[in-house]
Amino acid sequence: MKQHRLTLFLIRWLPFDSRASARLRDRLEEREKGRQGLAGIGEARTATLAKDRAPRSEVLWPRLASELRLGPPRDKDRRSRLRLRWAFGTAGALAAVLCGILILTPRRTLDAGPPVKLRIDSVTIYGQPAQAFVFQTRDADSTFVWVEKRDSGQGETR
Repeated sequence: MKQHRLTLFLIRWLPFDSRASARLRDRLEEREKGRQGLAGIGEARTATLAKDRAPRSEVLWPRLASELRLGPPRDKDRRSRLRLRWAFGTAGALAAVLCGILILTPRRTLDAGPPVKLRIDSVTIYGQPAQAFVFQTRDADSTFVWVEKRDSGQGETR
């Protein structure tokens, strides 16, 4: 207890500016408040029975055994089980509906429309015929055209 109070004192008065020290200080203060509500040794002894006032075991055990055989009242237990069933049933139905919505809802994609129509009549580089390669990306606004000079041996068969 003294160590707890010393730690709390040091955390309050030393210049710590971190979130961890603030959380630790809050935690220690909560524990201190919780300990204030605990009963002392004297109060605990008055709440218990002395040996001479305790019932004899011959009387206590048959009465305890008969109460255990009877068990808790059935009506209250039945109602709580019925409530629990309804809660689980409702949660299961909501989960099934949510899964159905997530699975069966069509995915929305960006409709780019028809691809860009690009028409190349002739390609030349420095007055020489060339070959063109057209690359259409997923983005509707981007199309790349690669033009390269034809090899002089292209088209010849060996």
